[in-house]
Amino acid sequence: MAHVDIKALQELAIMDPPGMSAHDEKSAVREIILLFIEHSAIWYTELLNASVIGDTIKLSQTAHTFKSSAGYVGAHHLRELCELLEHGAAKNSSAQNEHLVEAIRLNQLQVAAELKKYIGM
Repeated sequence: MAHVDIKALQELAIMDPPGMSAHDEKSAVREIILLFIEHSAIWYTELLNASVIGDTIKLSQTAHTFKSSAGYVGAHHLRELCELLEHGAAKNSSAQNEHLVEAIRLNQLQVAAELKKYIGM
C-alpha cells in the first residue's frame, strides 16, 4: 500500500481477538477504518468550506483533527499534508490553502481506497 502504512494497521489489530481479521464484521480495526473513511469525507468538506470563506481558524482546527486520525490509521503523507495546513493556514495565501486542501482531498481518496481494500470492501 503506497498511501497507508500496513504496520500501523497491524498494530491496531491487537484490539481484536486472536485470529480475527479486519475483514470480519466485528473487527475493531474494521470499525476504526470505516469511521475514518466516513469522517475524513466530512473533514474534507469542512476544510473546503473554511477555505472558500477564508476561515483560517476552522482550517487549522479541522486539519489538526484530520491529522491525528490520519496518523492513527497509518496515512503518513495525508497526516503531513494536514500538519502543513494546520500550522500554515493563517500564514498561507488563500491560494496556498486551497492547494493544500485539494492535495488533502486527493490523498484522502487514495487512502480511503487502500483502506477499503485492506478490509475487503
